[in-house]
Formats: sequence, C-alpha cells, structure tokens
Amino acid sequence: MTNSLVLRFAAVLAAVCLSGAASAEPSPMVVRAVGPLVQVFPTSVPPGEPEARLEAARGEWEPFQIVVTATAGALSAVRAEASPLRGPAGSLAAPRLYRVEYLDLKTPSSIEGHAGKWPDALVPDVDAYAGEKRSAFPFDVPVREARAIWVEVFVPESAAPGTYRGSVRIAAAGRAPATLPIELLVHTFALPKSSTLPVTFGFASNAIGKAHPGLSAEALARLIGQYEVAALRHRISLHAGSMEPAPWKSTGGKLVIDWSPYDAEVAPYLDGRADPGGPAEGARWSAFDLRVPQKLQGAEREQYVRQLVAHLRARGWLDRVFDYTWDEPAVDKLPEVRARAAALRRATPEVPRLVTRVLDPSLFGSVDIWCPVVNFVDDKPGNSESPARAAYDERLARGERIWWYQACMSHGCNIIGGEYFTGWPSYAVDAPAISHRIFEWLTFRYRMGGELYYNTVEAYSRGLDPWRDQFLFGGNGDGTLFYPGRARELGGKSDFPVESIRLALIREGLEDYEYLELYARAVGDPQAQALASSIAGKTYRWEHDPAQLYAARRKMAEAIDRWVATSAGGKPPH
Repeated sequence: MTNSLVLRFAAVLAAVCLSGAASAEPSPMVVRAVGPLVQVFPTSVPPGEPEARLEAARGEWEPFQIVVTATAGALSAVRAEASPLRGPAGSLAAPRLYRVEYLDLKTPSSIEGHAGKWPDALVPDVDAYAGEKRSAFPFDVPVREARAIWVEVFVPESAAPGTYRGSVRIAAAGRAPATLPIELLVHTFALPKSSTLPVTFGFASNAIGKAHPGLSAEALARLIGQYEVAALRHRISLHAGSMEPAPWKSTGGKLVIDWSPYDAEVAPYLDGRADPGGPAEGARWSAFDLRVPQKLQGAEREQYVRQLVAHLRARGWLDRVFDYTWDEPAVDKLPEVRARAAALRRATPEVPRLVTRVLDPSLFGSVDIWCPVVNFVDDKPGNSESPARAAYDERLARGERIWWYQACMSHGCNIIGGEYFTGWPSYAVDAPAISHRIFEWLTFRYRMGGELYYNTVEAYSRGLDPWRDQFLFGGNGDGTLFYPGRARELGGKSDFPVESIRLALIREGLEDYEYLELYARAVGDPQAQALASSIAGKTYRWEHDPAQLYAARRKMAEAIDRWVATSAGGKPPH
C-alpha cells in the first residue's frame, strides 16, 4: 500500500483471513476495508484493503466501511469493537461503529437503481445522543453473502497533527477474532465549526411523534432536539421546525410579543450552544427561515415583522434569516408572489425573499434569493430553455443571490426515470453513492451561494414507516434522510434518530466544500475552480471514480497545510 490518501477504492482484493489449520475447521471469516462511497450489497462483494488508511483535517469526520464476508460458511453473532487511535500527543476517541441496514426497495427510482436491498440506515452500537447500547451487534451473515460495518472517526479541533493508529476487532461465533488496523493522518489545518455555505434543510418536527408514537411530551421534545443536533453535526441548518412563530397579544392596536418560546427553540442553534461537549460544539445554523403568523394581515402583520426583525438584529441573527416567500410557484401564482414579496419589503427591506424558481423577469424586484432546481441551472442539451448560470450574474451584481436545490428532477417525478434522469446529483437511496456527495463540488464549481432541501423526514409526515417504505415523488428516500430509532426495536431505553448513509455523504460533501474554500484562499480561485471542474465538470456529468475525488482532496490538503505553515499563528483564520 502506498502513502496515498485514505482508502484506495481499487481492484486489489486483500483480506484478513482467520481459520484453523486443519481442513475440518470452519470456513474462514474475511474482513476488509472499503471507502464510504462503496455500496455494499448483500450478494455483491467489493474488493478492499487489509487496513484503513485515512486522512482528515481537524474538526472533520472521516468514515470507512468494514466488509464482513461469509466465503463458504455462514457467520453468526458477528460483533465489532474499536480501540482509541493513539498518536503523537495523546489519543483520539475510539471510532463510532454502526451496522449498515438495508432498505428493501420494491420500485426503483430510475434506471440507475433497481429493486432489492440497498444499504442506507446506520444502526449504532452505542447511539451518539443518549449514549445507550443499541442493536447493531451481533448480526449474522448468510453463506456467500456480505455485510458492512460503518466506521466513523471524528477529529476534534484540539487534536495534534500527525499520524494516529488504532484498530477494529471483529469476532464471530466459533471463529478466531480478526483485527483490521486503522492509520489516520491528521492535517495541520482545521475546518470551520459552522458551514461556510448557507445550507438549510426542512425539518417537520411535528411529524416526529408519528414515527415515534407513545412518547411523553418531555421525551418527544428531547428527541426532536436530538434530530436537530444530528443535522448540525452534519453541517446542516434546519428550517420549519415547529413552524410556530413567537406568540403575541394585541393591546390597543399595539402588538406585544413573547419571544421566550421562539428563542428557546432556535437560540441554541443560532448561538452555537446546541451541542456542548459534542462534535458540533460552537457550530451555528448558517441559514433559517422567518416565522410570521399567518393570521396577521395588513398593518398588524407589518408591525409584527418589524418587531421580529428588531429582535433578530438584537440577538445577532439577522444576517442568516430569509423569508421563504413561495415554493415552486406556477405561472398563474406569480401575481400573488409579487404581492407577498412587496408586503414583506414594505415591512422590512433587510430580510431577503427566497423563491424556488428559475430566473424570471416578471419577478425582478420581488426576489432576493433565486433558488432554481439544479437541472435548470445547466440542463442536458435539448431539454429546456432555462436561463444558464451566467444569466444570473447581472442580478448578483445588483445584490441578489442564487441558491439551488435538487429534487425529483434528479430521478424522475412520480415515474421510474429513464435516460434523462441519470447522472444528476441525487439524494435517492438507489442512486450511486457519489451522487449524494458531489452536489457541493458542483456548488463550488458553479459559484452558487447556498443550498436548500425541502424536508429530512417527509416519510414521517406521510405516515410511512421509513424502515419499510420511503418511496415518494417517484424516488426512494426523496425528502427522508433519517430513520426512527425506536427503542422497542433497536434496544435501549429511549428513542433516538438513526442517520442514513446519504446524510453522512452529504456531510462529506460539505466538508469537501470547506476544503475547496480553503484551497482557493491558499492557491487562488482560478486553481481551485480548475480542480473543482476536474471532478465536477457539469451538473449531469462528473467524476464517478472515488479515487479521483480523494486524489483531489489530497492535493488540496497538502496545499492548505503548506499555506497554514506560512500563516501567522500556524493556522488560517476562520
């Protein structure tokens, strides 16, 4: 193995095989390391490495997988245990371990997918929120099948740069245990605690109780907070939430607003106090939505908005708020969009108005944040006449912004998508794993100013059990990035959020974005743009080989380390 970054996702089949010397001994257990962009299917065994070699910045997560294969005889009671990683000046906490659970898909999202079992849910050994032992282990592996253990290392910002080593021990009933070594190179530079890119995903907190029935009000509130912290640990801000604005009273034509319940809900995430002592300690939401009571209209509504803006300014939150003015308005709704936007502008010119629609001259003056779907920023030839990315530059020069989002146009809306619906970034379960990560490379490449996604628990809202069915809008997992961790099914005493591999890979993409931003500061924007374009050339045509992506990350990390070494104080400003 060379001194390359992380894991090579290449064709070397190397394994740690443990078996007895005599032919009568049970068939060997085979374990090997593969990267997070490898989708490990039950009956498709990928090549791998006998050890995991990782690199990470300080303040970064770095995952990989251990594939456990039953080559000739079934394995039972498979367990895993990780050691701390010991390095030049102490040790890092033992990596977190998860069993990769499969979602059995009945209908593919597009021709990129297929029916059958797809890896997605990450069932923890010990959950990261309540700290309770869960049911990740033991598990069985049928003969000639494989299962994956997801391993995540977190490097705190306080970690000393250098090489750290540890291991994961894997055992099965009647077999000698196997040990898979881990080598981690920690770079000098650190990632910012909060996302540099405004990233806001929807979170319908009122749907959590549907997927976690029978909880007390106190337990439900605690669980909702865990979901919100989980998103923050993945560098994601949330909008919607309870959707409850601060309560008010009208006295003699004057509104008196009680900010206490509103602040209790959002302040920890806007002030960086949501995860004390955790991986997201100090991290803040990068964007959030303006909440105004729908019941208030006219002068009272304007009065409420003005008081809300004054409150946000006093709390230091005003620079991150946006008004979600309209979602995907049809042409016949554009007069209403203009009227709503004008009313908000009269009340507060400080709050930007976001509309999920392509650039449209009929909305000039009504939109401050244009938010088109990714397909309509750079579409495949001959499919639409949407304005190209460069068309937005004139509006940007006027102080407007451009964000974007991916939706069912990536896989086919309420259809099994055909040839057009291939090659796009996608959050569908049965899309290529790298398509979950590539969006932020494209975001940098196209100089987009932010990202929006409509929901993270849509299946909960629709009354579906995500463990069995997340098929919505023609896509498996469309709008659903979590699974409900119910104690009665997964062990422990309390319910908890279960993350998906897709959510983890979105986080990896957001970390890649921070690399690109730091690299641009280290070597200049033209070089950074050239490197981003080599990986993400177009919205629908980008590099699918994980080795190329990791090579680009290695190049960036080495350049950033050199830049840091020559910076005052030994680290770049955040």
